[in-house]
Amino acid sequence: MLEFLLSSAVLGILSIWVSAVVMPGADMFLVVRTTIAKGKKYAIGSVAGIVLGTLVWLVLGFFAIALLQEANLLVVIQMCGGIYLVYLAFGIFKSLGKQAWDLENELRFEETAWKSFIQGLLTNLLNPKPIVFVSIILSQLPPKVPLDCLLLLLGIMLLIPSVWFCCVVEFLSIKRVFELFMRYSKRIDQVTMIVFLGFGVSLVFQSGMKLAGF
Repeated sequence: MLEFLLSSAVLGILSIWVSAVVMPGADMFLVVRTTIAKGKKYAIGSVAGIVLGTLVWLVLGFFAIALLQEANLLVVIQMCGGIYLVYLAFGIFKSLGKQAWDLENELRFEETAWKSFIQGLLTNLLNPKPIVFVSIILSQLPPKVPLDCLLLLLGIMLLIPSVWFCCVVEFLSIKRVFELFMRYSKRIDQVTMIVFLGFGVSLVFQSGMKLAGF
């Protein structure tokens, strides 16, 4: 098993996966905004949702990628993901009229760690990026890999985003870093809104073209 983990194929796979995880995207912007706007407890909820979504994609990627591709489910998921990101962008747009993030006021609303968890889960599940990277990664695996080696690789790939996003939350929870981000809260909201809107519109357009047969 150690020989499998240290093989050039697996090391290459993990390098690609680390790059995919740390690459700024919908998950990252959600974690940053939730940490600053809601606090550490709520951000951890979002991280837990993202990690569960990642687990779902990894399991599907390792054991059912062909089924997803044949059933055109990836295109449907892509469309739903685009619509959801546009919805999130609209929610941020509505909040731009407020003076700044107010942690106490934010928590008075119906926000709970459970809702943050669901938001993180949906943001990840409705984003086709993980399955794209998983399918790329699977093409690098040697044939007939034993099940225990596959499960170990899956566990390592799940651990990477867990550690990364928890580190992001801890870093943003440092008082001086928090105060710095609070100073630029409006900018962060604007950037997050643009990223979500851009991702969302792009996903809807691409999936619409695929469903139309172009």
